[in-house]
Amino acid sequence: MKKPRSLFFCILLPVACAFALGQPHADPIALPGGAQLVVGVGGEAPDQSGPAAKIRRLLLKEFGLDDSDGRFRILVDPGPEEIASLTFVGLLADDESKPDIVGIARGEFGDSTERSLRLSGELTSQRDFQVLTDSKGEAFFGDADAVKKVLQAHKDGSGSKGPISEGISEVEEGAEAWAVYTGGWLKRESEGPAGGPEGLGTWSLQEARSGMEWASFSAWQADDGLRLKLVALLGTTDAARLLEDELRTYLESAQRMRGSDDLKKALQEARVERDASRLFLIMALGAEAAEQLAEGGRSGVVFRLNLRDDDREDWQRISDIYRHLDLKPGSRVADIGAGRGFLSFRLARAVGDKGSVWAVDIDKDSLKTLRERAERSGYSQVEVVEGKPDSPGLPRDSLDGVVIVNAYHEMVKYRKMLKQIRRSLVSGGRLVLIEPFDPERRDDPRQDQVRRHDIAPELVEQEIRQAGFELLTRDDDFILRPMRESLVVARKP
Repeated sequence: MKKPRSLFFCILLPVACAFALGQPHADPIALPGGAQLVVGVGGEAPDQSGPAAKIRRLLLKEFGLDDSDGRFRILVDPGPEEIASLTFVGLLADDESKPDIVGIARGEFGDSTERSLRLSGELTSQRDFQVLTDSKGEAFFGDADAVKKVLQAHKDGSGSKGPISEGISEVEEGAEAWAVYTGGWLKRESEGPAGGPEGLGTWSLQEARSGMEWASFSAWQADDGLRLKLVALLGTTDAARLLEDELRTYLESAQRMRGSDDLKKALQEARVERDASRLFLIMALGAEAAEQLAEGGRSGVVFRLNLRDDDREDWQRISDIYRHLDLKPGSRVADIGAGRGFLSFRLARAVGDKGSVWAVDIDKDSLKTLRERAERSGYSQVEVVEGKPDSPGLPRDSLDGVVIVNAYHEMVKYRKMLKQIRRSLVSGGRLVLIEPFDPERRDDPRQDQVRRHDIAPELVEQEIRQAGFELLTRDDDFILRPMRESLVVARKP
């Protein structure tokens, strides 16, 4: 399985572990060194129509294991009754760029099962697809070399211990769906290879910005509904604190989405706890709430522990924003149009306890969220400011930098805002603006552009020059996906 369907962000791990759905940890499944992902689904006589089954399918999809590109067709529709459970192991190939997926099926195998597994291989057009069954009621299928690695680990117990062994220990007994992964395996949306199947993406491996060492997810059926449990170990307490806050913020915002009262109650009562650098999420869902979660598109964020923001750090080029702000520990900066604080609280981490961050917005809901996050997260260096249409409300001659992301075009009184921003900066202080624009319509009148919620970089440059700023750099290709966004950096003389 050289090129699984890509998602835009996920996953990882190396180890030897014990597992059996319905009885996790019973019979060992040894994993070779280099394993980066383990996903388990099924259980004894699993119910294929209830909410737990939908969670299983969503979990498979989140990890790129669904049947959208014809791979492993058996996954979302188990087919042969002989299969009681399935485990999927993600392995890094020798070049560490093309992961392989090996499936391990358990049950009483007949000819129909083997035919189904082989059909899965034929649908991939992979010549080296292999299916092997043994006398223990297990079948291994996937890339031939990867299957050999897993089989060898089974035979000699050569599985290497590592982060996954900790993650496996957090999988709930009797889980009907579970996954363990580490921060080294990220899925990234990209164009399919030339001549490859439509929609087939590629993988890239990058360091997880959250510093996540591993995360473990479990879903199981209880008498009164469904239970979800997520545990993650972060590299530092600070990283865990930020992720804890973002997860709480997500759960709070999800309560305001459309949905049943049962689901909103479940989100409200979800337990988010942190013990140093270890983070926990536990949710209890009634049948109606479980259906809502499974069908409402919210579950994917929960499965990935809200790691969607790590992907955003990448495409929004946060480290480059820091560089253009000339950010240092102790810097005093403002985030205008802060929204729910994605950038503000990252700035707080960057400037440290001796620095200061002003999170500015005019939206009441955003201000409420910002204040709650500031109080809850313990970032005392974040000051939430209610701005006005003609003023951000910042102290005069005090700031080293101001950043505005995707908000400048919304400012009706932009001339007065720029004047006030310039007054707030110290001499040499920087202004960084990142704004979406349409290259094909950059010559349209300004009012037409802002009506589309974009603005051409040449207009931004012209306006900041008129406001008395000195241009340092302009990059019309600063961000290309998911939308085209320009960068303009200036300073107060």
